[in-house]
Amino acid sequence: MLIEEGEMAGWVHGILKAHVASITVCDPKRNAWVAKGTDKNDGVDAAKLAELLRLGSFSAVWHPDGGEVAAFRSWCSTTTSAPGEWPG
Repeated sequence: MLIEEGEMAGWVHGILKAHVASITVCDPKRNAWVAKGTDKNDGVDAAKLAELLRLGSFSAVWHPDGGEVAAFRSWCSTTTSAPGEWPG
């Protein structure tokens, strides 16, 4: 599955990753075919994203899983270490 980066992408990625074989978030600024299309609606955009996925023609954006984010937040709230010393 391929979804575009946006305000809800992290949440969508976290929810759907358990239900699909793979999920990738892509950079909409590099997908001008989708972002700058004249016929903008969810169906058209979804079809274009499916075609980009089929062709492997997209730029992925990294999204951490929930465990990595929770570990980092925990470390930030409890540590007195200097920046760059995060063990993860």
